[in-house]
Amino acid sequence: MDDHTIYLEQIHQSHGTLVNLSHRKLTVLPSTLDKMLAVKKLFLNNNNLIMPPDEITALARLEVLVLDHNQLTILPTGISKLKYLRTLVLSNNKLCHLSSEIGQMQLLTNLWLVDVQLMSFPEELCKLNNLQILSLRKNSISYLPEEICHLTNLARLDLAKNQIKDLPKTLDRLSSLCYLDISHNQLQSMPYCLVYMKNLNIIIAQYNFVSSLSDDWVMKCKYLTKFDLRGNPLQLAFEKFRDVLELRTLLICESDEYANMNEIRSSCTFVTVSISSLIKNRRYLSQK
Repeated sequence: MDDHTIYLEQIHQSHGTLVNLSHRKLTVLPSTLDKMLAVKKLFLNNNNLIMPPDEITALARLEVLVLDHNQLTILPTGISKLKYLRTLVLSNNKLCHLSSEIGQMQLLTNLWLVDVQLMSFPEELCKLNNLQILSLRKNSISYLPEEICHLTNLARLDLAKNQIKDLPKTLDRLSSLCYLDISHNQLQSMPYCLVYMKNLNIIIAQYNFVSSLSDDWVMKCKYLTKFDLRGNPLQLAFEKFRDVLELRTLLICESDEYANMNEIRSSCTFVTVSISSLIKNRRYLSQK
């Protein structure tokens, strides 16, 4: 028996629930894997898997499946049989699109699809009502469907490094969303739907094409604690944000420095200032 088979046999005999076959240069899975019926966590990341590992669909108790950094182009047929799966990591594969089966995986809470060469937002994901974390970073997505509003348990949404020009108005129905990364996209203005999201306290919007923020947009974003706008062509006075009382970190300039809003509010010499003059006056700044 090879090392992989011996390893699996040991786990099988001990009724183990975790199998880690990551970083083993595997091109196919050991034939005994489908007998590991007690397994709840399976790590197959950083291998050379090309063909979809259909063997895993027999692991009915699986809760965590990690398949990132392989060479997969399609998902295993029957992946929806994994009824108890909560975490699915598929990042850094060449999937291009997802099977409609993924929409049937109702217990999924964490889904990672970083750099899988998606050309559009997979609408099947809008059926995953229990999703809490969704990462679609580094794809070629240009728009989000209005049906994304069904993901009412979503707390963290990462859309960085796509080609998104705007966000759907229905996004404000994501009542649990507290973190949004929309950096490195093609936004020309900050979507107005964001001001109605009371739990959204962190927005990362670096390196878009936002050139201005209306007073109304700023004043209604009263729940923000961190707002990162670095790399946008903004000419903006920090005074605009003085009454956003929850805001603790505001990043606008290209450097790693940021405005400490508590210091600015408490300064007895507070006046309207430009970004360039504020940067020169170091007493208004603290290190990141």
